[in-house]
Amino acid sequence: MNRAARLVAMNVSLSLLNIVIFSKAFLGLEIFGQSAMVTAFGVMWVFLTIAVFLYGNYKILYAISPPPAKIADRRFETLESCGILLTEYISREGKAFDSSLQSIKNQLERMLKKERTITDILLQKFQATELSFNKFQGQIEAVKKILRLNTRSVLNRLYAFDESEYEKPFHSSGRHFEAKRALLNEYHDFLNQTIDYNEDILLKMDRLILELSKLNDPEELNNMDAFQEIDTLINNTKWYK
Repeated sequence: MNRAARLVAMNVSLSLLNIVIFSKAFLGLEIFGQSAMVTAFGVMWVFLTIAVFLYGNYKILYAISPPPAKIADRRFETLESCGILLTEYISREGKAFDSSLQSIKNQLERMLKKERTITDILLQKFQATELSFNKFQGQIEAVKKILRLNTRSVLNRLYAFDESEYEKPFHSSGRHFEAKRALLNEYHDFLNQTIDYNEDILLKMDRLILELSKLNDPEELNNMDAFQEIDTLINNTKWYK
């Protein structure tokens, strides 16, 4: 439940509870005019309601939620599971990185679509048991692994960052403001670099689809420029090693 929903739920519950306590249609409690014990209970209830209202609203509006632990690596086994993890993070209260994470999620979905296209083209040219088909599928799986590792790197880094601390208002001057702004910018730069790198991969996949659609001789597979570029990309990716 997000912050706004919790605020509404708590305040509406308090209001309804007070209606039940003080309305003549229900308990009909009167603070004054009844016995001393009833008056004491009524005064205590009013102060208790005020205290719960103030403390509850403060905790919901300003309390810092501890960041979750590092995500288990097994949850990054497929691009689909990576997309689910990105959706889970986006659904959190913090909004500072939502736009970038949505872009990464869209990139994963585009990769899945390109994989289906490539597989369809390959099956038109090769048998699923042929060495060329399996070699090509191996390259596609390697590219998907890079995208999964990029997503893991992004989310584990963001989960270690207390986003709520940087969404609170703070003085727009002084050393701490500049330090916080610089740190937040570093996270945004990291996300932008990941998005840019992923986009390079997707462009190589588009080029691969184009070259593959022109391929007639299986022997030409190893000489395809796009195939060689992807092979170089895989070998040079630090996250893949």
